[in-house]
Amino acid sequence: MKSLLFFFLSFSAIAQTSIKFDQIVTSGSGCLPESTSITVSPDSSTMSILFDEFSVQVPNRERPIPAPSIPGRGPNYRPPQSAHSIFEHQKICNISFTTTLPPGQMATGIEISVDARGNTTLDQGVSAYFTTILVGHRGLANSVGPQVKVIEKKFWNSRAAVSDDWITETKATVPLKANCSTNANKTIKFELKNHLNAKITDNVETRSGLVTVDSSDSRGMLTFTLTTAPCR
Repeated sequence: MKSLLFFFLSFSAIAQTSIKFDQIVTSGSGCLPESTSITVSPDSSTMSILFDEFSVQVPNRERPIPAPSIPGRGPNYRPPQSAHSIFEHQKICNISFTTTLPPGQMATGIEISVDARGNTTLDQGVSAYFTTILVGHRGLANSVGPQVKVIEKKFWNSRAAVSDDWITETKATVPLKANCSTNANKTIKFELKNHLNAKITDNVETRSGLVTVDSSDSRGMLTFTLTTAPCR
């Protein structure tokens, strides 16, 4: 029987109701289109994403996902497959979204809350980790930054067997350096990456490990609040 694993994501702009979150894009093995649903509030101030498959298991019996076909190749061309090993399993969910600011405002910071729970069951000799990373932001006349900010990281080493029902509640405030919003240029694009990995470190196929991630409650796993100020 296949179990459903729920990974719930919400975006919030409760501090400034005129800020809009939109143009959300997800990609990666952790949030495939067929296992991802998106809900947008009527005023576009809140977005929620529900993933039903965000887990890794070793030995890895999943078939590798073929790379996308390349236009212009002949009919006999076979695209390369992703790296595959029974001793390692990883899933990545890339998330990007844009925010729209009122003219005359500038973004000063973004607060990111991670409220997740999960289950990790590993034999000795199996390691695992889960990370949430803010890759960066760009927009508003090409203002850029910050690059690669680790918001959450959990790691389990391979020295001993693990049976862990875990909860993480992390809140990070990231300063932003974005230019002033204008009528012609008023959006900022944010990019995040969630990475889940399990690995049999000594290549013994009889060892096993399983890591699952889901939301801690109805608030959602990831919540974003953008802070702004009048342009100086």
